[in-house]
Amino acid sequence: MTRALFVVDAGAGVGFGHFRRSSFLFRAFQARGIDCRMIVPQGASLNGVWSEPLGAWPDDLAKLENADILVADSYRIDLSIMQDWKQRFDLRLMIDDNADRPLDADYILNHNIYAPTLNYNGMCSAGALTGLDYCLIDPRFAELRSRPLQTASRIVVSFGGSDMTRGLETATEILQADSDVLVDVILPAMPDGADTVNDPRLSVLVLPDMIDTMSRGTVYVGGAGVTTWEAAAAGLSIVVCRIADNQVRMIPALRNAGIRAFDDYDAGQLAQGAIAEMAKPVTGNPLSHIIDGQGAARAVDAVLGT
Repeated sequence: MTRALFVVDAGAGVGFGHFRRSSFLFRAFQARGIDCRMIVPQGASLNGVWSEPLGAWPDDLAKLENADILVADSYRIDLSIMQDWKQRFDLRLMIDDNADRPLDADYILNHNIYAPTLNYNGMCSAGALTGLDYCLIDPRFAELRSRPLQTASRIVVSFGGSDMTRGLETATEILQADSDVLVDVILPAMPDGADTVNDPRLSVLVLPDMIDTMSRGTVYVGGAGVTTWEAAAAGLSIVVCRIADNQVRMIPALRNAGIRAFDDYDAGQLAQGAIAEMAKPVTGNPLSHIIDGQGAARAVDAVLGT
C-alpha cells in the first residue's frame, strides 16, 4: 500500500492553521486508498482538534520514517532538510504561503488568493498548485451556501488557535456598537473570568464544531487566515485584519476582491466593519462561488496524476 507521511507544524505560537489545512489533504489522500500518518512538533496539543493518533517530529527531520509521499507544512524546515528528503521520498509536496524562502519539492501548493502572482520557478520540479482552486477546507463549508437565509444577525469572531484576547475584545466592541447583534467568539480555551460575562448576546465557544458555528453566522470577523476561506465558502460576509507576518499579501488581495480587510488589528475598526456588513440588504462575499470545497481533492488528483 502507498504510504504518505505528513509533517505539520502546530502548537503554542503557531496555532492550528497549518494543521487544519493539511488535515483536508490528509483526508483526500485517505479517500484514494493511501495509508496516511501525521506527525507534529513534540508537545503540540491538538485535543479537541484531531481524534486520530499523532506522531512527534524526530529531533532530526532528515531522519523521518519511511513513506512514499511526503507532505510538509511548516516554515521551520530548512532547505537542506528538503534536499535530503529528495533521496528518501518518491514525491514531496510542500505547502507554502509567500514564496519568500528557499524551497525544494516536487510540488508546491499555495491555496491563497494571491498565489498565482508568486514565482516558484526553480523551487519545484513538477509544478506549483496555486490559487483558490486548491483551497484546503472541509467540503462541508461550501454546502452551507444552500442553507436557508439567516434571520438573526449573528457574528462569528475568531483570531486563530493561539488567541486569548483579540476575540473577546472585538466581540465586546461589536456588542457595544449594536444592541441587537449576537456574537459567537471562538477561543482555544476558556479564559479567566469568562464566567463573569453575563451578556446573553455573547457566546464563548471553545474549539467548537466550525461547520455548525458557521451555519448559524451571517458575518465572520477575525484574522486573515484559514478561517477566512471557510467563511468565504460558507457564504458569510467577511471582515478581517492581518494578525501574522504571512498575511501581508492577503490583505490587499482581499480588498481587491471586494472584502473588508485591514492592515492591522483594531477592535473598533473591525466592529464598525461588521456593523456595516450587516447593514447591507444581502450579506455574503464575492468569493463564495469560487471556493467550492473541492480544493484538497483537486490537489491530490493533480499530484497522484504523476
